[in-house]
Amino acid sequence: MDTSNEVRSASREQRAPRDQQPQKPSRKHLFSVLVGNGLEWYDWGVFTVFAATFAPKFFPGDDPVAALLGALAVYAVGFFFRPLGGLLLGSFTDRRGRRAGMIVAMLLMAGGALLIAVAPSYETAGVFAPAIMVIARVLQGISTGGEAGASYTYLAESAPSGRRGLFGSLGYVSATVGVLTANAVGLGVNAVLDAQAVSDWGWRLGFGFGALLGLWSMYLRRSLPETEAFERARESRASGGAQPRTGMFDILTRHPRVALKIFGLTAGGAVWYYTFASYLPEYAAHRGLEHGAALTASIIAQAVLIGVLPVLGVLSDRVGHRLNLVLFGILSALASLPLFAVLQPTFGSLVLVQSIGLVIFAVCGSAVGSTMAEQLPTEVRAAGLGLPYALSVALFGGTAPFIIEWLNSRNLSGVFPWYVVALCGVTLVSALTLREGRHKDLRDIDADEPATAEPAMASPQQ
Repeated sequence: MDTSNEVRSASREQRAPRDQQPQKPSRKHLFSVLVGNGLEWYDWGVFTVFAATFAPKFFPGDDPVAALLGALAVYAVGFFFRPLGGLLLGSFTDRRGRRAGMIVAMLLMAGGALLIAVAPSYETAGVFAPAIMVIARVLQGISTGGEAGASYTYLAESAPSGRRGLFGSLGYVSATVGVLTANAVGLGVNAVLDAQAVSDWGWRLGFGFGALLGLWSMYLRRSLPETEAFERARESRASGGAQPRTGMFDILTRHPRVALKIFGLTAGGAVWYYTFASYLPEYAAHRGLEHGAALTASIIAQAVLIGVLPVLGVLSDRVGHRLNLVLFGILSALASLPLFAVLQPTFGSLVLVQSIGLVIFAVCGSAVGSTMAEQLPTEVRAAGLGLPYALSVALFGGTAPFIIEWLNSRNLSGVFPWYVVALCGVTLVSALTLREGRHKDLRDIDADEPATAEPAMASPQQ
């Protein structure tokens, strides 16, 4: 007699009816998630805003390009620890709750920002100065890797019926607001202080401000309720139901094909976003454009992205999340070479190229978070989303600024646009392997569904 099937059937009978939708979060709760996510990305983005300014303080030498490369290498360190955060904090989030995961992520990010704000210069501490910067970036990398899995999972699980794409797009809206705020703070610091003051100590204000905002975010997130999907999974585990005990590497052992798809789905969007949203202002400023003008251009382009994202999120809920991702793969591959061809270190060129690039990214950002969540059961959703997503971002997003500078230093600048085309092609192929899942109730994705049964995870409606 197969008692496991009886237990599984009994567990499913106790579930709420399929047409009973997850409880819609209050505006206060939604704000707590989004503002925390935005502050995570403020602390992450402010590093690139001031990278060219503080680089000589921690990487001294006669060559400013070498100093900038040193700062960008430390920036990339944070990316390479994001997969560890996706694994450790993602697993923690799947066991202890989405709220707990987001609070811990915010604590690590604020701690890293504070450490950078008070870090001594190379002149004062020698090699310990860049070492402290590396430690801070490790903390922030772990934080960001865990935040992605926790916050995007929370948004997907709490979204009302037919609004999962919209809620997922709001995650990217909040992230963009965070980066935009970082640019605005950078612009304000450069406007209020003279260049010498900014170089000496003014850049530290941006990181100190981020640490204070992180404490506020932790306070807000304390009152978040858990999602219904997580509570159901926890109750099932407590009652000895069908849900197995979750392991740290379940995404790789139980759902390897899903992990590979999420990894590929993220590749093109990662290199595209970190090129057009994060690095282009520093790229232009390092080649002659006044720093304030570069930041202003970036703020304009990111404001365009904020306006477009929810519109495309609503559209994805109507036409399908998968279609948005396929369209992004096509548009980005076609637009990469022309955009880099017209890019010049001028205000007008930067506004134009960044705006077009970020509108193209919005096609991806409006649907990718919800799509990834739709591929995984509740018990491994945060880690299953966080690990392959963070690994792909680390390999292709975090290294993008360094690769641009490295290629340019060797007169190979024409190679990078083709590199972007290749990665966007990977995203396109990954998107084509998915089935549309916008009608799927995330609570009904069972942990015992094998990796070979991936099509059953998504609605057959295309």
